[in-house]
Amino acid sequence: MIRHIYFIRRDDKPLLFVNLDNLKKGEGSVDKFVYKLSSSISREEERIARDAVLSSIERDLSLYIQDKSYIKRLLLTALLFIISYFFLSLVIRDPIPMIDELIISSVVAVIVWMMAKKHDYESVLVGSDRGNYRRALEEAEFEYTSEVQNVEEYIAMLKGLDLKALSVLIASNDLPALDELSDELVSAIEYSVLHSNKLIARYSREILTSAKNPLSISKSIIKDSATGNLDPILLALYIKISQYAK
Repeated sequence: MIRHIYFIRRDDKPLLFVNLDNLKKGEGSVDKFVYKLSSSISREEERIARDAVLSSIERDLSLYIQDKSYIKRLLLTALLFIISYFFLSLVIRDPIPMIDELIISSVVAVIVWMMAKKHDYESVLVGSDRGNYRRALEEAEFEYTSEVQNVEEYIAMLKGLDLKALSVLIASNDLPALDELSDELVSAIEYSVLHSNKLIARYSREILTSAKNPLSISKSIIKDSATGNLDPILLALYIKISQYAK
């Protein structure tokens, strides 16, 4: 399977967009990565991209196994809690019944839960062969595309606006035009943003559904951007591409 990584340059740090959706479904490992770029990439940029994508893969695998193994871990933990409780109650006598048994059994249950969770996570990483992902990223090919350059130019244009003006455009959903992007790039941006930034997801819902007053949203954007909790340019890009996804 070929998986594309969109490498979008910006002044402070690059944006990386890749759709890893089927990793959560356990549909197998990656055969090949291809970087989509506007121009050649340096070794340092490639290293940053490789580490970021590998981190995203591990995050998604972790979420996948947490969902997949939740019931199994829950039943195992509950069973050991019950066994521990009755063992302590019947075998070990103490002056304060129930209290000690509940505390110790709860500690045992927590330890078992954490150990089972760690075991599941490590087994998935081995099963999916983490080394194959790293090798595939190290052997990635490069393709140059104008749509990546279009996105970079759009980001540069947004960066030229002051925060107040940008926040008003975002809140009112009146952002400047952006040339239509491929479905693959749109889905990669959507996936990457929604799986890494809950705040952008919340703002996008409020803006696209007109759930809140634009002035109120604009003030919140300025506040969250000033504190470093929100990337307003990434929010603007996400709001804009969401129109193509509909």
